[in-house]
Amino acid sequence: LAAARYEGKLAALMAQKNGKLLADQVDDAVAAAVSAAQEAISSTEQEIQAAGAAAALAVRLAGQALKEQINFATDAVLKQAARIGKFSAEKQVTMAGEIAANIARERGLTFKAQEDAARQAAEIAVLGVQLMTTMVLDPAEEAARAAYQSADEAARFVAQQQPTPAKAAAAALVAGASTLTQAWVAARMTESQLMNNVTNPAELVALCGDAAGDAARAAGVAPQEQCDIAAEVTYELALDLGRTKLQASGDAEQAANRAGQKSLLEPDDVSYVAGIAQYNAVTLFEGRLGAAEAREQGKNAYGQITAAAKKAAEAANAASQDACNKASTAGAAAAQASKAAGQKLQDVITAAYN
Repeated sequence: LAAARYEGKLAALMAQKNGKLLADQVDDAVAAAVSAAQEAISSTEQEIQAAGAAAALAVRLAGQALKEQINFATDAVLKQAARIGKFSAEKQVTMAGEIAANIARERGLTFKAQEDAARQAAEIAVLGVQLMTTMVLDPAEEAARAAYQSADEAARFVAQQQPTPAKAAAAALVAGASTLTQAWVAARMTESQLMNNVTNPAELVALCGDAAGDAARAAGVAPQEQCDIAAEVTYELALDLGRTKLQASGDAEQAANRAGQKSLLEPDDVSYVAGIAQYNAVTLFEGRLGAAEAREQGKNAYGQITAAAKKAAEAANAASQDACNKASTAGAAAAQASKAAGQKLQDVITAAYN
């Protein structure tokens, strides 16, 4: 990306010097950036990132405002994605949002401003992809979802450039990310640093889970939430590393237990709280899967929320939970799906209540 940015900048300045129109300056910058990315044996997704970043930089060098930078960057993303031809309409919308959020972040703007930038790009991208495909997307819904997801991705991106898990979590905090994202970044950084030296999957998962719990504690959240976050991050990471669901569930409970021991919880309460955290991690993960499946089937936010609640309740049922726990589990999963769909706080609360 650094090489692509440099080549794109050179091409933009040269086009500007030769008196070319802004659109041509952008085209030259994008072509040079994509070529540099391809020479660096990048992925097709990185080529799209390079195209969007180069377009934004060319427009910025021409003295245009952020809005125009995002407009041109989004156009470049869609054109490059169309050339590659393997990304879904929804993926293109999300990528446009991510690049817009990154542009805003690089300008030092707030997390809210990053969300606004992502929403602007997503709204443009929805219209663009619908001109090129037969897929029908709801512009407002897609923009809200992409804005939520893209600002979070931008925070993760900047955090993962840091040298240590603790600094990565702190960078995510500064970027405006949630405590869960801070913990996720710390865990993933730990994984990338240790995966070549720690060959035992159970040990690697435990170390990553501890990093997540430590990040949550450093963020100052309540002891129960420290346990919840340690369990949630650990469960998902354990599955990614090839652990079975049963093993991952045990890993999550142990991570929550260790987080609880380091927190201000009374020693007698740690085991009980860790058990709840493990249960929450498993059921919410199943809820997220349900929402993702519904989304792939083309269902709107309401359909995703309903699917998440149903999946989470089924997981609670399998864990032999009582009716009260099943209900609260469904509500928590619905709220999570609503938030991921980019809905406002009042809608998130309503989804959970329903």
